[in-house]
Amino acid sequence: MLLGRTFVFKFIKDLFLKKTIIKNLLWVDCIGALLAGIIVLILSQYLAIVYNLPIFLVIFIGLINILYGSFSFSLARKNQRSSYLIKLLSVGNLTWALFMVSVGTYSLNSSSIFGLIHIFGEGIYVGILGYIEWKNRSILMGFY
Repeated sequence: MLLGRTFVFKFIKDLFLKKTIIKNLLWVDCIGALLAGIIVLILSQYLAIVYNLPIFLVIFIGLINILYGSFSFSLARKNQRSSYLIKLLSVGNLTWALFMVSVGTYSLNSSSIFGLIHIFGEGIYVGILGYIEWKNRSILMGFY
């Protein structure tokens, strides 16, 4: 009987912890995007040289991160969010991930290893984030 209770309490604790983490995922999303965008824009000339990428591409990446982070912030501060906006956020992440992987693939022979790490790393990170947001959209909507 004690084993059964322990399992139930562990299950409830894990479920609560997951919901807590997922509920705060939009804060992680917006803070990460805003910080990345600001840092990339501030260091854009330097990063373009180190990454061996065109300056307009580096600035574009920084701007998109700030725009996306602002949108994510607008959702993170709400208690309840529409299904449409959560889906849009998730699809935006997945689309950006595909874009970044495409840019990385296109610039395999011209970009530096640091540029490729940034591009593919951001693509993987944002893709995973978009997937987690999609799978947990009911929690992110605020109705639990």
